[in-house]
Amino acid sequence: MIKDVIFILGFMFFSVCFTACSEKIGVKHNADNSILLTIDSKSSKKLDTLIKSLSGTEKIFDETEIKNEIMQRNGEKVNVKAGNGASIEMEITFSGNEKDSLSPLFSESNGGKSFTLTLSKDTINQFLSLLPSETQEYTELLLAPVFSDEKMRKDEYIQLLSAVYGDEIAKEMQGAKLEFSVVSKNGIRQNLNIELAEILCLRETKKYTFDW
Repeated sequence: MIKDVIFILGFMFFSVCFTACSEKIGVKHNADNSILLTIDSKSSKKLDTLIKSLSGTEKIFDETEIKNEIMQRNGEKVNVKAGNGASIEMEITFSGNEKDSLSPLFSESNGGKSFTLTLSKDTINQFLSLLPSETQEYTELLLAPVFSDEKMRKDEYIQLLSAVYGDEIAKEMQGAKLEFSVVSKNGIRQNLNIELAEILCLRETKKYTFDW
């Protein structure tokens, strides 16, 4: 079960990079050992227009494909609502005890009582290789140095986006954040906010540990 939750977590964590907006991801470890995963991501109208003009499609995500993928990964209750562009809402309940083969982005520790999010060029690109080819292709639109050997500061990256896609898209990415929250069995909530531009311009490894 844990490996399936981690895969979906990693997928949604990665997909936030396409939204140019803030995204909320929540993980709740229930008393019965099930895990509730919630995602709320809304892309802007400017980004929706950009996605359509570059890809020829209204949406990045397909509700049926995502639901089928999650069900194959032991999702017990699945609700998916995909909107235009990169907008998506999901609520998934996982149950079971499988704990092997975690995503490169996440690892367990302390006898399964903690898990760590590790962000680096290596872990992000390793996870990218696990995603469907269609999703991988969208990385080219981001022009992000984390997917190449190029070194670039956040301000330089924002300037690049402005030159290629215009000031409004660049400003949205500059203010975009991932809001990540974890609630343990005993009800303790931990929150983490990360700037998307910081993720896309990573030079050094960053680790964030959450206690279940």
